[in-house]
Amino acid sequence: MKRRIRSKTVKTRRQLIPIPFTSCIALIAACALFYLWLCGQCDELGRMLKDQEQQQEVLQRRFHSESMKWANMRALENIREALDRHELTMGWPTRDQIVRLYDVDVERTYSMVGLRSGSR
Repeated sequence: MKRRIRSKTVKTRRQLIPIPFTSCIALIAACALFYLWLCGQCDELGRMLKDQEQQQEVLQRRFHSESMKWANMRALENIREALDRHELTMGWPTRDQIVRLYDVDVERTYSMVGLRSGSR
């Protein structure tokens, strides 16, 4: 019988797809998934921003309306009408009804800000 001599070289199986190519494809796929996630986040933030801007417009219109109502209520004619409606008689205060509040330590206050007391 004849013996076959086996060579000591190790036979390697040839891969169908090389490792560097496979890692490059995996990296591209991961970048594509990250890009899609990032686009989704941007779209969501855009929708939230649009909603907040619409809410801000509504609040600005409401603020303007309320400030106009308040200005109308503070008008001299409307105050007189409200006083008449509630049967209130009001006049200017007399001298003894006025209470004046003064700063007790005026000299120290003026010296702290660099003003002389005579400049008042």
